[in-house]
Amino acid sequence: MDIRSDYQISFKAVSINPKLRPSKTTQIINWGMEKFGKLKAENKYDTFESLNKAHDDLTKQMNEKRDKINDKLWFYPKSIPIKSIDRTEAKQKEALDKRREELLQKEAERVKQMGTLVDKVGEETSNIEKQVANDTKRMRTNNDMELFRAKYVHPTEGFGSIAGYDSEKSILRKYFISEINKEKEGKKANVPGSVLFFGPTGNGKSTFAKAFAQETGCTLVPIRMSLRGVDRYNMCMKTLKKKAKEAETRFQQNNTRTILYVDEIGKMTDKTSTVTKEMGEFLNTCSEKYHCTVFGATNYPLDIQLPLTGKNSVFPYKISLDPPDKDNKTKILRHYLRDRLPQDTDYGKMAEHMDEIENKTGRKFNIAQISETVGVNGYTKELKPEEVYEAIDKSKPAIDEQSLKKYEQEVSTLIDHEVKE
Repeated sequence: MDIRSDYQISFKAVSINPKLRPSKTTQIINWGMEKFGKLKAENKYDTFESLNKAHDDLTKQMNEKRDKINDKLWFYPKSIPIKSIDRTEAKQKEALDKRREELLQKEAERVKQMGTLVDKVGEETSNIEKQVANDTKRMRTNNDMELFRAKYVHPTEGFGSIAGYDSEKSILRKYFISEINKEKEGKKANVPGSVLFFGPTGNGKSTFAKAFAQETGCTLVPIRMSLRGVDRYNMCMKTLKKKAKEAETRFQQNNTRTILYVDEIGKMTDKTSTVTKEMGEFLNTCSEKYHCTVFGATNYPLDIQLPLTGKNSVFPYKISLDPPDKDNKTKILRHYLRDRLPQDTDYGKMAEHMDEIENKTGRKFNIAQISETVGVNGYTKELKPEEVYEAIDKSKPAIDEQSLKKYEQEVSTLIDHEVKE
């Protein structure tokens, strides 16, 4: 028998015994080699190489057989069923699949919630856009209504900004505005060079000048008399002439007349003035020479040391602004409170209440005080009639008896029939 075949038989006998452990393989091989007694020392290396190869071949065959019959693993220290290993992997896979399904469900729920949120945001956005569109439309409508009211119902410029005083407006329209309109059209016109406004403080002299300029489209240039300085008269006269020359340049450029509003003109032509004569000449020639009209305003018209009556008057038109009577009070109250009181408010009755207070006190309300009393300066909230009555009762008429007597004397002295409509 060949020694190699003998060893292979011995190794095969060891390998097919499932009770033997791999650690005893070497002992059994040595035992077989000694038993047969045919191994030479010099051939040990070749013999082991051959045995190892035979061992690998058998292991391969056994693994293939094990995979086919799905039997126990023979090369482990303890036998472990393959089905047990498969069952563990199946449980792990099942757990992973379950976890994955849970995550997918949560993700699907989150996506659903996001979709609901997006729909809600879209709905809210749509509502906001509709609201903005409605607000814009309403604002545009309100703006159009406001423009309509400002232009046709409650003008805020020109004579429409002044309530009442229809007679005074009529004088200006008849003797000034009609002629200014002719001048604008290039027709022959006779525009007066001056007009004098006088009356108690706070009765709208400067307001009339501004409204007149707006009514005619003229340029308004205010000039106030300086109350200090030794040479104040000459300085004011110099300023007046400078503005008049600028007015002529303006007229040549755009055919626009200028209104020179001289406040406190009485102080410029009082008894101590050094330019009284020069001022008189200017007033008589400024319309034709400079295409400007002087609106003189004063609380003390009798201080003016110039002809004020008759044919030589430097002010051919003098307009006295009386404290408002009942009719003017009614119009002023309606003008200031029309948007803040109920439509059925009896403004005439409210004006009668003010007349009663004036009769008791011997004093008179002026326009500025009425506007302040009814709370029109910077206020827009709605009011109740009783609130207005309460405000009127708390106020004290501004024009005292002495000022009223003085004003009556001025009117008697200065107002001629030519200025009446």
